[in-house]
Amino acid sequence: MEKVIVGVGSVNPVKVRGARIAFSRYMNAVVKPVEVDPRVPPQPVGFRQLIIGGVNRAVGALKAIDADYGVGIEAGPLRIDKDLGLEVQVAVIVDKGLRVSMGTSAGFLLPSIVAREVLGGRELGEVFPIKRGHDLGEGIGVIGVLSMGLTTRQDLTVQAVEAALLPFINESLYKLPAIDEIIEGLPE
Repeated sequence: MEKVIVGVGSVNPVKVRGARIAFSRYMNAVVKPVEVDPRVPPQPVGFRQLIIGGVNRAVGALKAIDADYGVGIEAGPLRIDKDLGLEVQVAVIVDKGLRVSMGTSAGFLLPSIVAREVLGGRELGEVFPIKRGHDLGEGIGVIGVLSMGLTTRQDLTVQAVEAALLPFINESLYKLPAIDEIIEGLPE
């Protein structure tokens, strides 16, 4: 099996490991982290910011190391109302032809006291009241704390990347759009 080079637009070890696990299920992949500016707030909110951040990370990684695939992963809440947010991870994968795919993880509701702050732009790891000795952003994540370690941020990262990979491993079933088509169609 031919090796593919995968650039991950982050040096966060959870994102890099999650991408490595997902790609290794389908390809002989060498995964390389790349520091990329996502050009979204530190705490993206809503699909538009999550997808734009993911696209910027994926394209930045793809170009920085001349990879076969670039991967961008962003996590943040989808606003349900002022006190209700559904936390998801969005993975964007871009290939050399600048075709784009995306996937999400399972989502979970944030506690309302936390959702209010995060939906206002504060970072989740800063406002979550229970740390339990964990670095939430590069460790088990809020989902890990809430689930008592049964599901971790890495698990959600694997889900999102694997979902985004599906069109690339089933190309005959998909007509993948170009990046500009995705960005133009995003709601505000």
